[in-house]
Amino acid sequence: MSKNKSGCGGRRSLGVGAACLATCGLAMNALAEVPNAAVPATAASAVPELVLAPVAVQGKRAPDPAIMPAKFIYLIDGVARKHASELIRLDFKAHASKQKLPAPGTRLVVELDNEEELPVGMAEDGTLSLPPLTPAQSETAKLIPNQPKGSMGLRLSLEVIPKVGSLTPEQVGRADAQLRSLVGDIKGLLPWAFRWMLPGVSGVALCQPAGEVPAVWASSSGTRRITFLYESKDRKQSCAVLDPAGLPADARLQAPAGATLGPWINGLTGTKSR
Repeated sequence: MSKNKSGCGGRRSLGVGAACLATCGLAMNALAEVPNAAVPATAASAVPELVLAPVAVQGKRAPDPAIMPAKFIYLIDGVARKHASELIRLDFKAHASKQKLPAPGTRLVVELDNEEELPVGMAEDGTLSLPPLTPAQSETAKLIPNQPKGSMGLRLSLEVIPKVGSLTPEQVGRADAQLRSLVGDIKGLLPWAFRWMLPGVSGVALCQPAGEVPAVWASSSGTRRITFLYESKDRKQSCAVLDPAGLPADARLQAPAGATLGPWINGLTGTKSR
């Protein structure tokens, strides 16, 4: 773009805020809700206008301090690319303050040192598609929203991609290892004093509506019960961390309607059942 200055001001969310990441002074590369570093635009992604609608932000254009700095976003993107997989993915999602979705009309651009603006793709659910930058560009780039300061934020969303009915025991094992490796790489980029702030991942979780008949692994050899030891924070779902050990290759999940897969994030997804 030109130097035109427009006045723009089953997933799990990881508990790492922009302020935490910035304070850590992170040499940080990515907390995983996993893949493609410059998170790939989905088919539903809306193509943003090249010039954002003007919004006065305290009389000048500036990044919103409530949003993670672009430098760290691109560092996280780099780790996400490294761990790109058909089993898990990491997305950045924009949202309005205290809401799950962005406010209508929300747009963002990445502004470079020369004031060139690069539009950021955004799907209806807030999933971002970042324009690729060189390492040098990402060091000084600014992420500029067209919303008033403090009215929006970004979160990281970690997803297990396979569907409940098609998930294989082998995929459970690989997804588990990939999730742990991704989060481990992110922790390794943080100063020791701040690593405790990043939640750990215990594996792949199956959650189903509370009170339903528990899901089972079904195979040509019979069925194996799944022990649901956890519940979601709102207590509306019963959850189990899946263990594929000893399961035959043809085992598949038989679960009630509404069952979902996702990473089990310690302290965030839910707690042990009482």
